[in-house]
Amino acid sequence: MNAQRSSFVEDKDEKYAHLWFASFCKFHNIPDNESQQWDFGNEHVKTFLRDKRAKKMPTWKRLKIVHGLIWYRNHVRRSRNPRLEDLRAILQAAVIDETFQQQDRTIEEAVGKIDPKEADVIQAMRRALRLNDKKWNTEKAYVGKVRAFMADRGLKSLADFESIGASDVEAHLTDLVVDGDIAVSTQNQAFSALLFLFRHVLQRDFGRIEAMRSNKAAYIPTVMSKPEVVRVLSFFTGVYLIIAQILYGCGMRISECLRLRVKDIDFDQMLIEIHNSKGNKSRFAPLPKQLVEPLRRLVKQREELHQRDEANGVASVWLPNALASKYPNAHREFKWQFLFASARFSKDRETGPFRAICSSFRYPGVRRSAATPGYSL
Repeated sequence: MNAQRSSFVEDKDEKYAHLWFASFCKFHNIPDNESQQWDFGNEHVKTFLRDKRAKKMPTWKRLKIVHGLIWYRNHVRRSRNPRLEDLRAILQAAVIDETFQQQDRTIEEAVGKIDPKEADVIQAMRRALRLNDKKWNTEKAYVGKVRAFMADRGLKSLADFESIGASDVEAHLTDLVVDGDIAVSTQNQAFSALLFLFRHVLQRDFGRIEAMRSNKAAYIPTVMSKPEVVRVLSFFTGVYLIIAQILYGCGMRISECLRLRVKDIDFDQMLIEIHNSKGNKSRFAPLPKQLVEPLRRLVKQREELHQRDEANGVASVWLPNALASKYPNAHREFKWQFLFASARFSKDRETGPFRAICSSFRYPGVRRSAATPGYSL
């Protein structure tokens, strides 16, 4: 099925590439019998695009033209000239900017601030990851893998990737196994990061990869007995005990537990809602009876803390997706507050290097954040 889909996409790309090239040649009065030998350049392409813009062609469609001409250059003429990648990058940025202007949001509000001191390819990688709604941990991992690839191949910027192809990726992945003795999952993550880079940043495929595979044997997981679990839990007290019991009783990840909001605890149906889990999925987990009273007490304590925050004018929490715009006052409501709140306040993530999943700049400043492992609750 994937092979059929890939073949369909390639056929579609080829079809539109030939159509746009024919239109391009017609605009410049190039006869059909001379089009194959025509040595067109950047200025020819820019003139064509300016004409289309004057005729009110949208930016996204002009970007398709450049995609088509690059495909034609690579697959028909089998040449690297003219260099249209910079032109494509400009149009890509314009498409993104126009998209968020239509939604009354700037690109910075959509993806958060990106460090301008980073290499241009890393900035573009972060922007693409955030626009594709990838998790912050995924962004950190993918960026790290791309940095390692750049260091291995001596790459500094987007321009350096012009000569990089399948053989370079294949050699890098093989070196990870031979020299690094890495796990299968680590090599797979490196492959996924580079695949994302080529498809969403460089806008090209690196073809079939035949790298040496890591073959570390799977280990047998260690499972604690009930007495061992009881002994481990005996070392916890207070809110830490509640967290440990939720992890064990509900099968949650630590990140899922610490992101729980007050509204996620349903005492009536004895369920806990888990949102934005791995793979951006949501699910329900049964609420153990032993946790009902401890959680009720915790919610009461959390409400008292929220009331103090309200009195001090700092009751606020970041909201996922576009909820902050849809419900402007929701960030102050108690039900949206984190159940396990940190003892300290955090800056709005849109002003920092994280994904833009918090409320808008209309409510700048500090917010009560979720608890972080290693910090006091």
